[in-house]
Amino acid sequence: MTFRSRLLLFLGCGLFVFTLACGNDHHSNTPVQNVTIAIAPDAQQMWVNGSQQFSVSVSGTTNTAVNWGVSESGGGTIDDTGKYTAPGTAGTYHVTAISKADTTRVAKAAVIVSVPAPAFNSTPTTAAAEGTAYSYTLDVSDPAGSDVTLALTTAPDGATLNGKTVTWTPSAQQARQQNAFIVTATTAAGGTNTQSWAVAPTGTIHGKIQISHWSSDGTVDIESNSVAPPFWTFAALVPQADGSLTVLPGNGYADATFDIPNVPAGYYWLQFQPGDVMWTNASYMDYGSDAMGRKQKQVIPQYFGCDLTGLDPWNPGLQSLDFYSINSQAFAVPLSEPWSDVPAFGDTTCDITNTLFPMGLNVITNDVSTAAQFEQLPSALTFFRAEGMGPALNQVIDMEIPLATTVVGGALTRQTSDTQDINVKFSDWKSAFDSGGPSTAQPVAAQIYAESRQKADALTRENPILYGFYPILAGAVADGSSPWPPDGAGDATWPADGDFGSIPYNNPFADSNTIVYTANIAAQYQIPFPGSTAPAYATVQWYMQSPTMANPLVPLLKPISSAQIDGKDLLAQETVSTASPTLTWTAPASDNPVIYTIDICEPYQNPDSSTGCGFVYEFNHLTGTSFTVPAGILTPGHNYIFVVLSTSRAGYDPLHPNRYSLPEANAYFLSAAITVDGGAPAGVVRGDKKLLKVREADRERLGKNLPIFSRAKFQAPAQHFNSRLLSLPGQQEPKPTGVPYKP
Repeated sequence: MTFRSRLLLFLGCGLFVFTLACGNDHHSNTPVQNVTIAIAPDAQQMWVNGSQQFSVSVSGTTNTAVNWGVSESGGGTIDDTGKYTAPGTAGTYHVTAISKADTTRVAKAAVIVSVPAPAFNSTPTTAAAEGTAYSYTLDVSDPAGSDVTLALTTAPDGATLNGKTVTWTPSAQQARQQNAFIVTATTAAGGTNTQSWAVAPTGTIHGKIQISHWSSDGTVDIESNSVAPPFWTFAALVPQADGSLTVLPGNGYADATFDIPNVPAGYYWLQFQPGDVMWTNASYMDYGSDAMGRKQKQVIPQYFGCDLTGLDPWNPGLQSLDFYSINSQAFAVPLSEPWSDVPAFGDTTCDITNTLFPMGLNVITNDVSTAAQFEQLPSALTFFRAEGMGPALNQVIDMEIPLATTVVGGALTRQTSDTQDINVKFSDWKSAFDSGGPSTAQPVAAQIYAESRQKADALTRENPILYGFYPILAGAVADGSSPWPPDGAGDATWPADGDFGSIPYNNPFADSNTIVYTANIAAQYQIPFPGSTAPAYATVQWYMQSPTMANPLVPLLKPISSAQIDGKDLLAQETVSTASPTLTWTAPASDNPVIYTIDICEPYQNPDSSTGCGFVYEFNHLTGTSFTVPAGILTPGHNYIFVVLSTSRAGYDPLHPNRYSLPEANAYFLSAAITVDGGAPAGVVRGDKKLLKVREADRERLGKNLPIFSRAKFQAPAQHFNSRLLSLPGQQEPKPTGVPYKP
């Protein structure tokens, strides 16, 4: 090798070395790193003071160590293993992991820290009873582990919270209604939650059946008759969700009060006696009524004579001499047939002092009494028979016990002469009756009359209904003897609309009394009975009372419409598959509240082919438009007729159902015969079933609202019809339906 060659080789090597050295300024001998870092979970929700284990993955380097931290001051702590402990304050924080191999590489996880609501782990007790201690112990915890404080923020009067236990003794006023409770739980960390519930304790039904007698001087006398057994049989009949019926017995007392314990909240049938119940949710029931005049005193044997002048010419077949005291509620007809000593035909005086007539009469103590001649007026009206009050005499009477005698003396006069127009739109009555039964209705009888009723100024409600005996001023009567227009078969039809004339009458009470107008209209339906070829004739009678007389006279109320039983037409013979069917209907139009009475009877046919419908049960004071027959009333395989009586009453109050105002009107709906399928399951009754059984002795009285069934047409009406007008002479009408029963 030459020197030149060796030199070149040396230079080349030196150049090579130089080149490597220069390369060290730009490249490391360590391989190039690409560090990545990830944290898991990358987002987390947790409670205050809770803990969470985080993990980290580092790639692109052999050095996988990280530095853990929390970005926010006070945002919690984290140890070298990645276990994070949340602070005691809610907020959003960030856990960080920084790579030690490359501190520019950072991973973050968002942590949302919340304050948890405390948890209620117990279920409230809802069973309670009036007068019995109630308690409920709460079980409450904080998911975050802190202490929990409880507060009773809503509760009925008398309820307290001691520690974790709510205690309360329900009062009578709190029973049978929903009582709200709210407990608020608060944790030391600030979490809150509430538990709400309601308790409706069973309670005792309380009630009274007293009659308030309103005298003309403004005083009121309370009549409290015993409602103790055996006549009264109080109970609460409670329908259950499964269709069964629970019977809860009650008690009646001598002071006219009653109670029924352990009755749950909600609606129930309040039973006064078997077969007579009303639908209510009341805890206190006033089933009393208001009566006109003083409390009736002892009925005594009273002897009457007369020394009177000023009579209209006497006609014993068409007249009577009446004696009464409205305020003392005393009434008698001492001078009428069949007495043989009455004045002779045509006489205008009554002088009978030697023979005194024994009559029963309430004691009268210094009250105004009236002797009045009541007479038929043959020429006053067409179609109707007219009757009116003639001359009268007012005087103060004081009858003493025992064996009081009274000679009515003085001159009868006409104090105030007036007339009553009789104008009837019979076409409206026909249309209304025809819609209320399974056949067209044939007229039977009609009464339209004006009565004088004593005012009760101390009563605050306007035109109050006052039960009692009232003198009739004028009346129009059409009955079986009236010339009802016959059809081709000879059956009665409704007369044409028109004005039938005016009735003149004397009103001796013009200044002190008010006039109430009453209309009673009766009509008859033919109802086919299952298994019988002959129909039954069923007579129903509608009535209306009002302080004003409509001209022309039309029904104030019409029957229900669209009536069905379990979806089937109530006006057609149908079979239902259950012994607890449901009736539905459309309410009639009315300006006043309408209540409904459901009467159920079972049709029968006697061996002589006469028919009837035996009373089964009566359900009163429904205000809705549906009714489900309770269990234990109907029997599978039997036939029934349903009678729905609608009644409108001004000022009706379901807590005082017999204290209302005029006007009042009713209208009947009469179903066809409905059969309960023989395979229908019998209803389940829990409790004393004997309390539901109607006593045979009570059936006729309880069936007062039932139609009159007969084998012949034109059975005489007998419900609200005033017997005083049906024939002269006669007796004044009994108290209207709705007066509390007296044994």
